[in-house]
Amino acid sequence: MELNDKVAVVTLSFDWIDGGVPSFVTGWGRLGVTITGPILIMYPYPDELQILYLETMSPQQYTAAIYEAAAT
Repeated sequence: MELNDKVAVVTLSFDWIDGGVPSFVTGWGRLGVTITGPILIMYPYPDELQILYLETMSPQQYTAAIYEAAAT
């Protein structure tokens, strides 16, 4: 991949962000996955960049979510 005026390197911040901060993530990842028995069906990639709006999680919220997910 060549860097140009439309493709560039971005820097990441490693500053601390607490829970409850409005944020967003973007990406070109697959639109979904279906698992039917031993068969894994990967949906196609989107034609447009996807965006997900969310709030960051505090360490306590993250820990609680991990325990909850492990219990299911």
